[in-house]
Amino acid sequence: MSFSTLIRKWFAQLVQRSFLLLWFGLLLMPALIHLTKIDVPDATLENRQLAAIPLPIKDLDSALNWTAQMDAYLKDHFGLRQTMIAWNNQIRYFGLGESASPQLTVGKEHMLFFNSHEAAYPNRMLNFLCGKDIRPEIINELATRVSGFLLKARQINPNTSIGFVPTKPVLYTEYLPDWMQAECQQKTHTLPVFLQTIAQFNATDAQQTALSASIYYPWTAMQKLKSSVQLYPKEDFHWHGRGAQVFAQDIAERQWQLPALRHFNFYRETVSSDMQRFMPGVALKPTIESPDYANAQITACLGPQCFPELASAAKLSDVSRYRLIPAGVNPKGNNRISGKKLLLISDSFGNGVAGYFSAYFDEVWHISINNSGQLSSQEMLDLQASFESYAPDKVLYLLHDYSLTCFSGKLHYCPVDLVKVLSQLHPKAK
Repeated sequence: MSFSTLIRKWFAQLVQRSFLLLWFGLLLMPALIHLTKIDVPDATLENRQLAAIPLPIKDLDSALNWTAQMDAYLKDHFGLRQTMIAWNNQIRYFGLGESASPQLTVGKEHMLFFNSHEAAYPNRMLNFLCGKDIRPEIINELATRVSGFLLKARQINPNTSIGFVPTKPVLYTEYLPDWMQAECQQKTHTLPVFLQTIAQFNATDAQQTALSASIYYPWTAMQKLKSSVQLYPKEDFHWHGRGAQVFAQDIAERQWQLPALRHFNFYRETVSSDMQRFMPGVALKPTIESPDYANAQITACLGPQCFPELASAAKLSDVSRYRLIPAGVNPKGNNRISGKKLLLISDSFGNGVAGYFSAYFDEVWHISINNSGQLSSQEMLDLQASFESYAPDKVLYLLHDYSLTCFSGKLHYCPVDLVKVLSQLHPKAK
């Protein structure tokens, strides 16, 4: 056997063995990484609860269930799992222009749209806003319940309004994928029909005037400005910066006829997207314009610590307070405000807009009701009493357009009965 033949044979064996070692190493790698905890699973990255390691076997039932529990644990915790999830998200987002999460849609120019609060029902939010499967009896129910609540609320406190926030799918429809645009164009959008139905109710002149003055949906005002103002960051579901300011300015100046008492300077900052949890591995960092409250002598306070007078503030969590603090006054003191006051009760969209109302009011309370289900009946009564003690000049209920479903008892899209919750909290006039 020639020397060159020996070399070729040796090289072929080396390649063969190296190939086997390589595959053996790749098969072992997830287990080794799992055991050495180099890649520790993080449940928050997947927006769900990961399977726990099964408990030791104690009886026959636990023995029968142990293998299935261990299988679920290993599927959620094997080494490199979350690294590969990140790679998958990066390839699909940057390479294919899509999202692995059924709750997100990647639109044109990488505009992100939030489809649904529930992964089991993808596109539910868009379908509702477009009017898909929304029958006339649903529209009538929504119009009846919203107008009925408002008329009763205004009898208790005439300075009460409700505002619905237009979200990205109805403001930036042209950025939706073509198939979504085509499907939505074939339907009659829900919010305009809902508002038209209320306008056609057989109510007295006084009641109709009260309804038209107290229901607010600024689609037209925001649509006019979207070419010059960033109403929503491309990577966010909620509004930030100028978009929320447009809403506050329009309702305060056009609806309530209030003058702006102060103006804000803005600065640019980069923040984390509120949809980051749906796309681990893809850095979603929108740049927004934020107001300089301190420069306008406004003390902005976010969180339960801002409301020592509210025992339930910690449970509510998403609360904020904005107060005019004149020069020479201790901003940390519990100073009584003598000027106009606003009570803003909202879903998650209130957080981004509350501060802009401080251009028109000397004090603004913002209370999100997203966690109101954690409050006892007594805590709800105490919260209502605190609102009455605060004695606001205006009460505004602010909800994004899809939250309109929470007024329906027929759709079963929303776990909260908003008529019941808002009626429990509604304060009497001062």
